[in-house]
Amino acid sequence: MLYIEDKEDNLELFEQVVQLSDHSTLYTAVTGEAGMKLAIDCQPDLVFLDFHLPDCEGDVILTKLKEHERTK
Repeated sequence: MLYIEDKEDNLELFEQVVQLSDHSTLYTAVTGEAGMKLAIDCQPDLVFLDFHLPDCEGDVILTKLKEHERTK
């Protein structure tokens, strides 16, 4: 799983929830650019995406994820 989120409290809460499962690996990014790179490199099965990121809007990242060969 990949969680792209800039709010530290939200990241911490999500990490705690994911730790309850032994079957998941969680990657996190605090900017859209970093999240896009992780998505391409790690190819997660699931992406959680904040739509109000500091470097760009989440809908832009979503469009890029849908268009990129490795993440569509």
